[in-house]
Amino acid sequence: IGLLVRIETENEKYNPATFILAGGVSANTYLRDNLSKLLEEYQGTTYLVPEHHLSTDNATMIALAAFIAIHTDKKPMIDFSANGNLLLSDIDA
Repeated sequence: IGLLVRIETENEKYNPATFILAGGVSANTYLRDNLSKLLEEYQGTTYLVPEHHLSTDNATMIALAAFIAIHTDKKPMIDFSANGNLLLSDIDA
């Protein structure tokens, strides 16, 4: 629900001609359906989303890589941490 609220806020702010839902998140049926309903309210916004069978992410590849790493005692060459809330404005280009 938080993502839908944010999309609604940004849609009102920027009034885009087109909204594209792509990547692994586009496989989320709840998000697909509710975003479609939300964007129907904005008649000037075209909503584009791939067919469900084309909506995948790389989770299987990551799981396989982890499985291989665990069973071969391979360690990552670097230490890193992930930040799922990082904004593009926070990145030094």
